[in-house]
Amino acid sequence: MAVSEGAATTQAFPPGLDGRRRVVVSDVRPSVEGGRYPAKRIAGEQVAVEADLLVDGHDRLAGALLVRRRGEAAWRETPLEPLDNDRWRAAFVPDAPGA
Repeated sequence: MAVSEGAATTQAFPPGLDGRRRVVVSDVRPSVEGGRYPAKRIAGEQVAVEADLLVDGHDRLAGALLVRRRGEAAWRETPLEPLDNDRWRAAFVPDAPGA
């Protein structure tokens, strides 16, 4: 989930070998104009990211928030924590201004 890149608010991962889409990520927040514009924060201020994660079947579900500055090769990964129903949450603190 890319907060600063203006990603779409719903992402369906590629179909599996059997053609089914197993995992859907939707209603990602913060979101400005449905992901058209980046959400803005102040460096050093925590950014809480929430999303609905859905999977077919009874498999255990987990997710992670991946964050990196433009131009960096490595992603910083924070596990998502379950909230109510299908809602998940993770947070990060941007350490410097940037897109």
